[in-house]
Amino acid sequence: MPAKKVYTIEDDGLHQPWQGLTFCNPPFGGRNGHVPWLVKFLDHANGIAIVRAYTSSGWFHEHVVPRAELLLFPKGKTQFVRPDGTVGKATGHGVVFIGMGDVACTAVRKSGLGFCAVTGPRAIAARLSRGAVERCCLGYWAGTSRIAVAWAYGHRGPPNKTP
Repeated sequence: MPAKKVYTIEDDGLHQPWQGLTFCNPPFGGRNGHVPWLVKFLDHANGIAIVRAYTSSGWFHEHVVPRAELLLFPKGKTQFVRPDGTVGKATGHGVVFIGMGDVACTAVRKSGLGFCAVTGPRAIAARLSRGAVERCCLGYWAGTSRIAVAWAYGHRGPPNKTP
């Protein structure tokens, strides 16, 4: 990933200042070791992060669902390219890309890598008000227990009813 600034493990990127559009690939080891990175990324609100797609985990519903602007669930298993250029084996779990901010969300949506979803009532409202969503989006509306479908063409608020 080309970048103006790259933090290595020796730099302790979690405790460094982040500026501009970021790409966050937090440590995948440990049960919740990525959560502080995820919280910092969501607070920064400008870039793309990649984390495990553990949609049943507490951290996913506590942090990702209410705050992420866009989620991309890629097709198939993701393989990582090592710094020496070799390709690692596919991970034993799926991943999700989290987009925050217009530039990142547009790039993720246009990537064609898989299924995109807009999450969280605040994120949906913000993206709709900015005209940043071009197709229907799925999201959880506060006060309901169902998935709502909001058609973005000219729509500026929660749908009156869900299909």
